[in-house]
Amino acid sequence: MKWIAVDYGERRTGLAVCDASELIVTPVTPQIEEKSLNKVAEAAAAARLAQGAEGVVCGLPRNMDGTEGSRCVKSRRFAARLATACGVPVVLWDERRTTVTAAGILSANSTFGADRKARLDSVSAAVILESFLAWRKAHPGEEPPEVAAPTAPDASITRRVFPMPEALTRIPTHAAIIVDGNRRWAKNRGLPASFGHKAGFDRLKEITRYAVGDCGIKVLSLYVFSTENFSPRCQGKYGYLMDLFANNFRTIAEEMNERDCQVLFSGPP
Repeated sequence: MKWIAVDYGERRTGLAVCDASELIVTPVTPQIEEKSLNKVAEAAAAARLAQGAEGVVCGLPRNMDGTEGSRCVKSRRFAARLATACGVPVVLWDERRTTVTAAGILSANSTFGADRKARLDSVSAAVILESFLAWRKAHPGEEPPEVAAPTAPDASITRRVFPMPEALTRIPTHAAIIVDGNRRWAKNRGLPASFGHKAGFDRLKEITRYAVGDCGIKVLSLYVFSTENFSPRCQGKYGYLMDLFANNFRTIAEEMNERDCQVLFSGPP
């Protein structure tokens, strides 16, 4: 099972992931450079999707004597928000001495100064994840000691519904969508552009299901590439984008074919 660990901090938040065999743990860079608890939760949830992780672990900063202070209270609040953002339970895991261990790892690799600052929290997240995975291996089948469960929106909160103009209640036969802003979305959350592209394709699949499956739109055109994607500044990302597109397009095509909808691809081979 693939896991992602989050080392939440008030200024920087580190992430780390493991492979499906739970043997190899890798720090994720860049770190999330955000102070807002809600925005950090959104960014971590997006990173989980981009990394294809199923489980989520969040560090719990207890004091050295095992007592809990204000940082623990805030970390629990963050874990609850993260669980809701991800839609899956979040394991809370004791992170005592992880920063010290991470600092030792970076020192041993001669990583200092700005490079150290840019990696410390992600390496700490990797230490947290390794500790949790070691516990899982030693306690097969056991539930973690503490888990934050996702919560549903408060049903008591009423939302004002505005009547839709009559012209908009008629479902069009053909709708077109221009996919834009993936890099900007990722940049605003302190994430690599690849995370934004992955999140964008995930949302695109949701929109396709809604438009064709629920609304009954007969033809849906998706503009997913522009000449800018083939410019020199995007050359290093071209292969990743094409692989991402191919995998997601295949999924969309299979789902639409099950609904008796034809999917056509138009563009250069």
